[in-house]
Amino acid sequence: MKAIILAAGEGKRLHPLTNDVPKVMLPIAGKPLLEHQILLCKRHGVDEVFLNLYYLPEIIIDYFKDKDLGIKVSWTVLSKLVNAAEALLLFKDKLEGDFPVLYGDVASKLNLSSVIRFHKSKNALATLVLHVSNHPEDSDLVEVDENNRILRFHKKPHVDLDCGKMNLGNAGTVVFSPEVFDFVKTGLDPDDSISHSLLAPLSAQSDRVFGYVTEDYMEDIGTLERYKRVAEEF
Repeated sequence: MKAIILAAGEGKRLHPLTNDVPKVMLPIAGKPLLEHQILLCKRHGVDEVFLNLYYLPEIIIDYFKDKDLGIKVSWTVLSKLVNAAEALLLFKDKLEGDFPVLYGDVASKLNLSSVIRFHKSKNALATLVLHVSNHPEDSDLVEVDENNRILRFHKKPHVDLDCGKMNLGNAGTVVFSPEVFDFVKTGLDPDDSISHSLLAPLSAQSDRVFGYVTEDYMEDIGTLERYKRVAEEF
């Protein structure tokens, strides 16, 4: 199985830590976050990981080019930043069957094998990993039905939404069927999330888009406060 880790982002909210280091290379428990993610993929049967790089790519390449992690690591360096959904097209011809996509700024102890089994059991087009958000007010939230089909996405900020009752957030991992490439558009806003550029329109067109709800540790490091907390917890 092949996987993609989205690793292009700069991490502006993490300045000054990311002035000279990509956010995926910030240290967590003695290793760059990206290394933890690659090893997570390896533990769950992935034999090759693809990275999309843009911000300070040479730091990532220099670190991984001669590092033997027991899993193949390949990358493509972007000349300009593109939407995360559009970035999937970079690896279309290299993928085989269903494939996980991990967000590069999430510290994760996810049971990825369980998500993949769920995805296959549902014959899903896409399976988005969800968890109860500890900051729902500034998170994109997801509404699911009793069968875990995704009904709709609620984009932050939330004005009329009761975040106490609806607090399932995107945890930062998706498993896709290869059929998803029929729905990926180009020319999308690079700042728009994969949830809204791909998953939201997909869920409106298909009943094969599911949410996998987990309590596994999955926390983003998107702000200085969150990074500090994750570095202490992980």
